[in-house]
Amino acid sequence: MKGLPQYELIVRVTSAQKLATIISLLDGEARLLGMKEITDEDDPADRKRITSSTRKALHYVGGKRDKGISGADLLTQLLADGRPHPRHEIERAFIERGFSWLSVSPVLSVARKEGRLLVNPDATVQLLLRPHAMAPANAKPQ
Repeated sequence: MKGLPQYELIVRVTSAQKLATIISLLDGEARLLGMKEITDEDDPADRKRITSSTRKALHYVGGKRDKGISGADLLTQLLADGRPHPRHEIERAFIERGFSWLSVSPVLSVARKEGRLLVNPDATVQLLLRPHAMAPANAKPQ
């Protein structure tokens, strides 16, 4: 398939029969890269949206909402106990603090690139508590 365009398809299916039909149609032309059962915790419809009534209570500084904490600091605070946390738990904490659930991914990505975060095989994340992992990427060792 080298040189040909490739596509990644993400589909949410509501019945096992439809899922089996879709998988049977792959027929060697495509590979199933992953699949997971969706729980109520993963349902995007449950995510809190900011309405006009909650927007009035928000404070702004420099044209941005002032949440009193950065996303990186909130993540560090949440994961400070050292135990693995599922993504939906992190999203809920961000939403409760006034962040969009969409801001979780970039914060996790930066923390992972900086070596401060471990992503476990079960998709939970935990903070690496090594002293050098907590230092900024541009800091010089002492």
